Amino acid sequence: MNRLRVAVIGMGVMGPMHAAIYQHMPHVELVATVEADPARAHEASQQFAVPSYSSVEELLSMGSAFEAASICLPDHLHVDAAIRLAQAGVHLLVEKPLATTLDGCDAIIAAAAERRLKLMVGFTLRFEPRYRLVWQAAKEGKLGDIVYQYARRNNILASARRLGGRVSLPFFLQVHDIDAMRWIGGSEVVSAYALSCRRVLTELGVDDAVISLLRFADGSIGCIESNWVMPDSLPYRFDFRHEVVGTVGKADIELADQGVSIHAGDRFHFPDPSFRGVLRPDEPLVLRMELEHFVECILDDRPPLPTGQDGRAATAVALAIERSLKEGTPVPVPG
Repeated sequence: MNRLRVAVIGMGVMGPMHAAIYQHMPHVELVATVEADPARAHEASQQFAVPSYSSVEELLSMGSAFEAASICLPDHLHVDAAIRLAQAGVHLLVEKPLATTLDGCDAIIAAAAERRLKLMVGFTLRFEPRYRLVWQAAKEGKLGDIVYQYARRNNILASARRLGGRVSLPFFLQVHDIDAMRWIGGSEVVSAYALSCRRVLTELGVDDAVISLLRFADGSIGCIESNWVMPDSLPYRFDFRHEVVGTVGKADIELADQGVSIHAGDRFHFPDPSFRGVLRPDEPLVLRMELEHFVECILDDRPPLPTGQDGRAATAVALAIERSLKEGTPVPVPG
């Protein structure tokens, strides 16, 4: 295989970034996009100079030859698209979450395994250099045994308004930190207890803020805080943090302002060199590193990380959090 031929499924927020990155990769050829919305489909076709199809079925029926695909659809559409593509022999990168049910996760994993395909889940924090430094420190025992992890992932109100109630905080924001805590700590979550508040987004039927308390199999505990009701006028647009406390050490990641500030005459701006394009406006560094890993795993025939099982584990914890919010008690994480 001289060049890996790739299609991007879904051209909402993430899809165009995937497509742009693929087009700049020397060993990759972007051959098609899929988008149900006619206006976005036309825009994608013009921007990337490749055919845009209205569905996965149309893409496959047109006989486009490709070996891999990024699935960047809304969460509830992941399962059908992933299974159909796997049945056609296509390697899969699925944006987080893998699916919103365990049955959906299992169906995707089984479909990929049946054809011996690569299946990767898009947890970008695994490729963020600061998170990898903390993971490495924990792996090498520099922090001792993990005692406690704390994560904060807070967004501005515009983020929640854009999603229009289609997804919950555990699946949109906390799933990132669920995976990061599992990865850094090396232990699975066994139970969850969560609290929430609704005062701003009542018309959307979603929580304004969620705090989730996690217990891990090794006895350590974790806390994940998230909201998406911060004022849109905040120049830094989000407030992220991850803290790891061990028996002999401590690690901190602070991502509120990225360490870079620019005053442009009207207010301060805080550019994000990892998650927003800098060297190329449409290529966030961390996402490019993630896609490069996916491509290399296919070309070199090695397993990608994070795996489908990692995606399933994160979904299981998010489901336990949502159940705890409904029942008001700690609940076990489903197996």
